[in-house]
Amino acid sequence: VRIMVPKRGERARLIQMADQNAGNNLKEALAAAAAEMHLLNQVQTALALRRPPKRVECFDLSHISGAEGVGSMVVFENGRPMPSAYRKYGIKAASGADDYAMLREVLARRYNNEDAAEPLPDLLVVDGGKGQLNQATSVLKALGRCGSFDIVGIAKRDLDRGDTEDKIYKPGRKNPVGLKKN
Repeated sequence: VRIMVPKRGERARLIQMADQNAGNNLKEALAAAAAEMHLLNQVQTALALRRPPKRVECFDLSHISGAEGVGSMVVFENGRPMPSAYRKYGIKAASGADDYAMLREVLARRYNNEDAAEPLPDLLVVDGGKGQLNQATSVLKALGRCGSFDIVGIAKRDLDRGDTEDKIYKPGRKNPVGLKKN
């Protein structure tokens, strides 16, 4: 093997250009990582979380007129969607349009060692208000997972009631967390 290190000419310029490109890519990657961490720290502060939400798991439920119930989980890591970790849970035990029972079933399946290979989230987000949040909290308590990570519930704004923004509920807090537009 012969290694050549050009000192002048076209090849030396190519080496210099490659070095500059690598330096620019490194700067961009470091800036992007810093921006992601800044965003996660802002979310941590705004929601008074114990740690930055590097892994966030979000759950939503749907059904067709009370039948064919499905729970879905989407995952974000460092603020970016992670489709390879998304999961769909066919509802087996809960019947009808009982969102609470469906949520209990899905969360019990996810956090009761069924997906043991998956890491636990830093933040669990459930679609729904206080009722769904209370159901999720009770499931986590029953499984001994309460306190392992933060949990919030998101309820859509109700324009008829004069809501201007979606509401974010936390366990033990009566009123939703107020967030600024940004």
